[in-house]
Amino acid sequence: MMKCLKRLHQMALFNAAASRISCYFRNSFQPQIMKKSLVFLAVIIVLISSCDKITDLLTVKAFYNAGAFTEQDCDQFPGVRSTAALDSVNITFVNNSKRELHINWIDYDGSEVSYFDLADGASVDVPTYLTHVWIVRLTNNACSTILTPKIGASQHETVTFGEE
Repeated sequence: MMKCLKRLHQMALFNAAASRISCYFRNSFQPQIMKKSLVFLAVIIVLISSCDKITDLLTVKAFYNAGAFTEQDCDQFPGVRSTAALDSVNITFVNNSKRELHINWIDYDGSEVSYFDLADGASVDVPTYLTHVWIVRLTNNACSTILTPKIGASQHETVTFGEE
């Protein structure tokens, strides 16, 4: 819900609604302002209630062992990078999202390296290391999530996108 409110705020809708509502309270005796404010508030409520559906279109849910990965918001990129590690881990990426995904590695300089595309229904085993950062993108290049295996991960972990 907070991500949705952040998006609405970025689109300036929330600011406009707040402005109209405060105007309504300052001038509550004006029926025109009250009517416009209530309509605008209704639009905002509909947007917030449908925000989960919008978020589902913009992201893909990742299911994984919570003790094995650190998940970061996409607004952390750029700014994240892989670091050197000696401990290896094999990750199986499974795509049940009904859309193609792009799995990219973020290198030691923080640059994105295209690694592979993952079709719906496909899975790929990737040998990697703890502290290596992986970014998942949709076909429109929108970032869906950022994952990093962490200490506590077993030798083989699975990340499933979409439905478990």
